[in-house]
Amino acid sequence: MVLSSVNTQLPQLRTLILKAGHSWTGAQAVWEQLGETTQLTQLSIGFVETVDVGAHVKDLAPLSSLTSLQKLSFRLVNNAEQLPLDGVEPGDAGFLSSLTALTELRGDFVLKPDMLSNISSCTDLQDLALVTDVAVQPSSSDWQVLGSLTALTELHVSGSMLRDQDPQPFHSALERLTSLQAATAGHWTCGAVPILAALTKLTSVDGAWAAEDQGWDGKDTCERVVKVHLHEEGRTAPFRAFPKLETLMMSGPLNAASWVELAKYCPKVKQITHTVAAPSARPDVSCFPPNVDGRELVTAFKGLAQLTDLRHLGICVSHKIEIIALAAALQQLTGLTCLALALRSHPMLDWGCLLPLCKLSSVLTADFTIRVPLPSRHEAQMLLAAFTHVRHISLVVSAADVATVEEAVHDSIFLGLGLPKHHVSIKPLLE
Repeated sequence: MVLSSVNTQLPQLRTLILKAGHSWTGAQAVWEQLGETTQLTQLSIGFVETVDVGAHVKDLAPLSSLTSLQKLSFRLVNNAEQLPLDGVEPGDAGFLSSLTALTELRGDFVLKPDMLSNISSCTDLQDLALVTDVAVQPSSSDWQVLGSLTALTELHVSGSMLRDQDPQPFHSALERLTSLQAATAGHWTCGAVPILAALTKLTSVDGAWAAEDQGWDGKDTCERVVKVHLHEEGRTAPFRAFPKLETLMMSGPLNAASWVELAKYCPKVKQITHTVAAPSARPDVSCFPPNVDGRELVTAFKGLAQLTDLRHLGICVSHKIEIIALAAALQQLTGLTCLALALRSHPMLDWGCLLPLCKLSSVLTADFTIRVPLPSRHEAQMLLAAFTHVRHISLVVSAADVATVEEAVHDSIFLGLGLPKHHVSIKPLLE
């Protein structure tokens, strides 16, 4: 069935997710047919691989007839930092000006000067996601348009533009968005803290932070922000700005001083998660900087031990001493997600290194991802036997090791180790 027949054959269709091929060539007919599906309220467009958008954005003009659309998203590239800029003009996105019913707009074509004028009529927007680039400077009118979208509850400005350019125009727009509940920026400076603190509905802040604390005297704090997501390795956040923080997510390592600062200024933290502590994690990122010494680790975990409300920790480890320090300090945990990394400098990190974690007697749920080959069933059995007090264990291992671990679980049950099979889940590692 072609898109041109959607109106007649699927008149009740309201949501459409469209995955296009590897090239924009020949897509004009698709956009024209898509423009006839005027009953749509939600539309998502993506490409299988990154395409050279360039001058082709204007080909989306037929979408201007989709005046009932409330949610629209574009995924034209797999990596926004690689998005081609050549040939894209502000007027090419003019079709957006007709979509006045939009409440959510997420696009990954780069914000170019005066491009936001196309959404100035979309005054009901509540969720807006933009991509910026260090080579592109939005105009003053762009920031004025952004500041006029006062219905926004979520704003996500990703990319590198804010890193090397004057953040004041962005800050001026931001302070007008008094309904914001979640704010993301590719680069925050401490000068943004007083503005964020004035947004009384803001509960979530996401992005990378500059190391300098210029522009903030430490007096203004974000009293309602309970969730912070830190991006970019080697950087941290001004934790004293978030005294009510409950959930911290990280995409890179924090040094010992940052962990101590977190414990000092954010005593209500309940959950800390490292975003690479997952089956799809990169195999080269730990929660701690390279070559961290034991004293710094002890200092960091002593700081975390002061967080008496901390219940779940998601962490990436690459040294046995990190595991030992964790097990010795964090007795308050009830949930643990641990990604064990075998780095070239520490090839001996293995399943057995996780055994000290059994000292965390309060842990009720544990998720372990092991990025090393499994030498024998015996190691898996030792790990399972050490956690008989845990209600649920999830093991993520290389696909070739799944059968071995399943046998270890079977043997553990047969030997009466008190670990019912339905309390153990085994998943293959997504390489």
